[in-house]
Amino acid sequence: MGDYQISRVRQCIEDRLREPGLSIESIAAQLNMSPGHLHRLFRDQLQSPAQYLWTRRLDACSRELLDARRAKATVSEIAFGWGFNDAAHFSRSFKARFGCSPREWRRQSGGID
Repeated sequence: MGDYQISRVRQCIEDRLREPGLSIESIAAQLNMSPGHLHRLFRDQLQSPAQYLWTRRLDACSRELLDARRAKATVSEIAFGWGFNDAAHFSRSFKARFGCSPREWRRQSGGID
């Protein structure tokens, strides 16, 4: 039963990944469970629900930064499009995850700054 519920939580996150207001509380409410229960489901997982959410958003941004079709979009536009609402916080989080700034990531790939 736990695997099924974890799968439901992950699917909910995927479905709502671009929503800036997405939170553990809103996910729990949508799935008719308490935030505490949601956290307990992830107790034996490698990431907490919040870490999973952030990882998915950062991974999506990293892919989009490398996408030639999005070359004219600014880093902030891409970040905001994936639910981030603070460009500086996004840049710090991105650098912590990937070891370089979003602009450097794009530049290293041959993308446009």
